[in-house]
Amino acid sequence: MKKKENLKCGLLTLLLSLSAISANAQNTPSGFRTANDGSTYSFAKLSQTEGSGVSFSDGCYLVEKNDTISANDKFELDADIRVKFADKTTFVIMGEANLTVPDEHSTTLTRISEEATPYSIKIDNQTGATVRNVVFEYIGLESVSSGAINVNLCSFKNHNGNTAAALYFISNGEESTISKSTFELCEKAAIGSSANASQPMNIIDCTFMRNSTRNGNIPQINVTASKMLIEGCIIDGDPNSLKSNNKVGGIGISNFMSFSETSTIIRNCTITNNRYGIGTVGPVQVRIEGNTILNNNHEDNPMNGGSGISLYDPYRLTNAIIAGNTIKGNHWGITIIGCKDVNVGQPNNTSIDSPGNNQFGDNGFNDERYDLYNNSTITVYAQNNTWGVDEQTPEKIESVIYHKADDATLGKVFYLSDEQEAGISQTVGTSQQQSSPIFNLKGARLQSLPKHGIYIQDGKKVIR
Repeated sequence: MKKKENLKCGLLTLLLSLSAISANAQNTPSGFRTANDGSTYSFAKLSQTEGSGVSFSDGCYLVEKNDTISANDKFELDADIRVKFADKTTFVIMGEANLTVPDEHSTTLTRISEEATPYSIKIDNQTGATVRNVVFEYIGLESVSSGAINVNLCSFKNHNGNTAAALYFISNGEESTISKSTFELCEKAAIGSSANASQPMNIIDCTFMRNSTRNGNIPQINVTASKMLIEGCIIDGDPNSLKSNNKVGGIGISNFMSFSETSTIIRNCTITNNRYGIGTVGPVQVRIEGNTILNNNHEDNPMNGGSGISLYDPYRLTNAIIAGNTIKGNHWGITIIGCKDVNVGQPNNTSIDSPGNNQFGDNGFNDERYDLYNNSTITVYAQNNTWGVDEQTPEKIESVIYHKADDATLGKVFYLSDEQEAGISQTVGTSQQQSSPIFNLKGARLQSLPKHGIYIQDGKKVIR
């Protein structure tokens, strides 16, 4: 029987920094505002508009005031320009926004000097925006729009942390898609949404590298539960973060406001070298499928984090299916606290699509292995998986699973096939004379039949 850990399995580390996911507190900036007469503006036109604070110098546009494009006006972003923003500036677009740069071209938005920490381009309209082929350096993109914000082929680098995320959704809008974009070395989260905004989004084929460099309790993707798809993404932490950046998770999804539309799919992503891989806090309906989740073990105290997948829901409303993932090299493979139903494999149950097919290996610490830690009272099916042991025998699989067999207050994990489970004897033997040797779940031979417990005889698990 495994030693019981005083454990929350690091899931409480997923109580994501509230300061990181609360709405931006800055007020609507004062400064120059366009005429609101239906005109179309660009940085070139603004540089020719008296009082705008926009000028052109040495091949760059300089923005030195808080400019607002009024609701009845339009803004278009020119291709192949470089725009530099002064300290604490915000560029607000309340009218129609066209931030699309043609393919084979790009436009860079950056800071005016090394000392400057500009805020963001803020979309504050009813129609949203499409953003394409734009490089954001040291400045973010924020939305308070009720429309969709679709970001494609963009780059976010070195975001200065003046806002909660490089791409930050402050309020609810239409379903948005972020695709084929990169986020690198941002001081806080790469993509975030406020705690009181359930912003539906698709994050597809994006790359996240070494974000949340301030080393706060903020994952690289830090979003509130909503209708969501995260697919085909690479989320890589700092390979050296065991020392320098060891508080940063991969994907964090929280639901502090009990939003009801939380259908989430995380599929075919590669999540490596973070404090934890995927974590949910609060009620969520999630399918985690086909991901590679490796070496998310950069929390120096395993009691505070290090799960490949962690699910925490004290309200017991979370439903999760985990299938076809490779989960290796983490402090913990999968950890469960609370929740309603977590299914890691039940191929013979025709009412759900949960084939199992997860591959586990080298999850653990201090010479203990933890592929699945059921720190809840729910029954968990985890059939048809390959566990991190050299032989897929019941006794060896049992050694990497923590559940009712280790602590009677916990729920049971069914990890054998239905046929194997059916072959387990549920009867109490009457004879003390055994025709074959008996072993405990660690594989050690017992000298006598135990009065109570679980043991192995003739290759079968026997319960007394």
